[in-house]
Amino acid sequence: MQTIKKGSKARFKITIDDKLAAVFFHQNPPAYLRSVDELLKIVNDFFAAVAVEEKIFYSSVDAAPHVENVFGFYKSLFPSVNETFRFRIGWGGGMMSKTQFLHLDEPTRSEVRNLIMFRDTQVAPKSRCLLIDDDRQPLQSLGWCTLKVLTGTTASYPGIDAYMQKAGGISTIVQPQGSVRAIIIANGKPVMVKILEGEFSGAETIMPDIQLQNLGLAVSSEVFVRIDKVKGRLLKVIYRGKA
Repeated sequence: MQTIKKGSKARFKITIDDKLAAVFFHQNPPAYLRSVDELLKIVNDFFAAVAVEEKIFYSSVDAAPHVENVFGFYKSLFPSVNETFRFRIGWGGGMMSKTQFLHLDEPTRSEVRNLIMFRDTQVAPKSRCLLIDDDRQPLQSLGWCTLKVLTGTTASYPGIDAYMQKAGGISTIVQPQGSVRAIIIANGKPVMVKILEGEFSGAETIMPDIQLQNLGLAVSSEVFVRIDKVKGRLLKVIYRGKA
C-alpha cells in the first residue's frame, strides 16, 4: 500500500462549479454548494459522524485492550481546534468514509458489502486499515487529515465565487433565483453591503456569517444576495454567490 508520511503538508485550492450546481439543483443549490465555508462545514460534520461510528466499533471489539490507542486517537479528532477541519482520504479510509454506510442499518450494510465481497452476516465494514508500531500493536487509523484555510495575500486561494468562467467572452455565472445584486461596502463583523436593485435598491444592510477572504471577496466586490425581511422591513441579506 502506498501511503503519505504522517505530518506531510500540501497546499491546494477548492473550487465549486456554481453553474453546474445551479443547473443540477434547478437554480437553487443547497447552502454547502454556495460557498467554500459551508462546504467545509458539512464535510467536517460528515467525518465527525464517521469518527463517532468508528469509536463505537473499537469500543465493542473483542480485542478492546489492543486497540486503546486507536480509540484514543478517535477521541482526540473532534472537536477540531484553531478553525481547522478534519477529513479522511485514501483507500485505507474504508467504506464508512467513502460510502453512504452511515445512513444504512446493519443488515443493509452487510447486504451492500456482500455485493462487493461476500462475508455473509459478519459486521460491515469488518476490516480496518491501521498504522502499527514495531511490536505490531495498533496505533491509529489511516487517512485522517487536518485542513486549515490559508489567509493573507500570498497564501489564500479564491474559490469559485471569485472565479468567473467564460465561454466566448460571455459570463456563464447564473444569477440565483430570487436574488438581487449588491456591493460590499465594509469588511466588518458583520459584512456590510449596499443593495443595487429591486425593492430595497440603495439600502445598506448586513450580510452575516461569511468571511470575505475565504470567498475571494473584498470591499467593492459585487455579489448576489437574498433579501431577508420581516413585515416588509429589511432585516439583512443572505449571500448567494459572486456576481
